[in-house]
Amino acid sequence: MSTNSEFSKSGWHRAVILCEVYFRKPQKVDTLIADHASGLSRMERRRCQFLLLGVVRNLQLIEYTLSKRLKKQTRARLKSILFIGAAEILSEDPSKAPKIVHHAVEQAKNLVSIKEYGMVNAVLRKVPAQIQIIRAGEDSSVESLALIYSHPDWLVQRWYNDFGLLNTRSLLEWNQEPSPVYMRVMDTYKKELPVGLISTPWSGFYRIENSCWDTVVDIVNQGFAYIMDPASHLPAFILDLQPGEMVLDLCAAPGGKSRILAEKISNSNGRLVCLDLPGPRVELLKNNLRSFGHIPCDIVEADLLEVNPENFKLRGLPPVYDAVLIDAPCSNTGVLRRRPDTKWRLEADAINKASAKQLALLEKASDFVRPGGRLVYSTCSLEEEENQAVVKEFMLNKSPSWHLIKEVISQPWKDNHDGGAAFLFTKRD
Repeated sequence: MSTNSEFSKSGWHRAVILCEVYFRKPQKVDTLIADHASGLSRMERRRCQFLLLGVVRNLQLIEYTLSKRLKKQTRARLKSILFIGAAEILSEDPSKAPKIVHHAVEQAKNLVSIKEYGMVNAVLRKVPAQIQIIRAGEDSSVESLALIYSHPDWLVQRWYNDFGLLNTRSLLEWNQEPSPVYMRVMDTYKKELPVGLISTPWSGFYRIENSCWDTVVDIVNQGFAYIMDPASHLPAFILDLQPGEMVLDLCAAPGGKSRILAEKISNSNGRLVCLDLPGPRVELLKNNLRSFGHIPCDIVEADLLEVNPENFKLRGLPPVYDAVLIDAPCSNTGVLRRRPDTKWRLEADAINKASAKQLALLEKASDFVRPGGRLVYSTCSLEEEENQAVVKEFMLNKSPSWHLIKEVISQPWKDNHDGGAAFLFTKRD
């Protein structure tokens, strides 16, 4: 990293360094930034994240565009500069390309050799025209869609089969746009809202303008708001909690849905119990619920498949509940706009593998529902195998003890927020 202290605090420069790290070992971008973006101002941190996500989001298209000009032995640092530059070109109006190229060349002087930074100029100035040619050649084939919208071929083929050409293209276009940041403000916050929050069609949710982070940080720190996508409220919404109810939130971390559940039964004699696996995610859950601080909440660190109502009783917790939410681990195909790195880690057989575990988790969750109680199963997946197919198998195994009352399927290109599904069951008395 550069010894120039001001330069090392540049979000552009840090994005190049993190891009190198990512190329060596692909990993979650959020984790990468959390671990290696210290010392940046809030503005420069956002710039670093934007550029790095731009590379990951457009990885296949950038690789194809640069492939004829990059040799196999191209140094990782030079490769990262070129990818960051190409990602920035893709994110802006074509008229800004010369300025972006000039900036990349100037920055490269501090990062690579004279010969290499000359190559930065030679390669990047041709990128806009090459991108235009590639996009002009778009057709309805899976291969063309996968390249232009930078998604794995097998995933595009799956969606093509399930949703058809037009919906698949709409979904791909949606995924390739940078995700807005939303904040949910609790009903108990009675003060005037900070400047820079944009109203949305979803009650309590506001879009945060990039320029107003400093004005919203206080309300978040006070525990009256939480950064989350509007789709996250769907499972809690259809669970329809009532004051005084006993509620169990399974697979609860990092705690966004838990906060909504807690708010629903606050100012009553209700109780919330949250469960998740031990580890870093449960620490996030604890911190998020601690900042909420409006209702007693018990946190159980355990594997759901290894506990039962009798274990809960031994812990001094209710063995059964009025309402249970199981937000199951899934493929995350409904949130690829926010987590574009996921599409490169996901494997074709992962969805079928996930559905088997999801069914086991759902069946285990049902053991904690009292007679007459309610159960919601949800995922942030778009795949039928993880949603309707799991529900169908559950009903075959558990009928006639359970009724499927309601289902909500969220499709990003139609609903304008993250995708997923939520299913409401009731248990016979």
